[in-house]
Amino acid sequence: EKPVTCSPSAVVIGSRLDVDAFSNTCRIALHGVLLVPITDKDYDKTVLPRLKVYKIKSREGVVERAQDERLVIGKGLFKRETKIHSFVGLNVYLSTGEVAVIESAFGTTGKFRLTVPNGLKPETLQLLQGTGKKKGRAKENQQESSTTLQEPHQSVKIYLQFKRYVFDPDKRMK
Repeated sequence: EKPVTCSPSAVVIGSRLDVDAFSNTCRIALHGVLLVPITDKDYDKTVLPRLKVYKIKSREGVVERAQDERLVIGKGLFKRETKIHSFVGLNVYLSTGEVAVIESAFGTTGKFRLTVPNGLKPETLQLLQGTGKKKGRAKENQQESSTTLQEPHQSVKIYLQFKRYVFDPDKRMK
């Protein structure tokens, strides 16, 4: 948060002063030997972006439908206003064990396309059959769909875990 004066190769201990001193938690945040002293006044623009400090983030969504054994449409992972192109190419994991890759946005409502390189398992395909919306006359299909919706349906979840680099000016994720 603010610069501290110290000698080269000094032992440094950083503590979390925002934690209550009387709580039953450790307030030591970091410790170690100072390797490179920073003397640049614009260190936040020159030095900090080179540091690989990251936070692990995770998101969870569901599979809406499978178009075929290699292409899946998902939802719930991103908000409508999220720029999905930042996440393109990241791996996601399905609750059934498959690994997929985020391919592109699907419409403007936060839905997205996933490619499953090894294909979906047959039992996953069977689980996803009939999860899409039915098109046709609303009143006739409403009675049919109300009986099918009462059956317990297990959805396939999508898990995304990525590293968000704290000092990266481009806010890239890996």
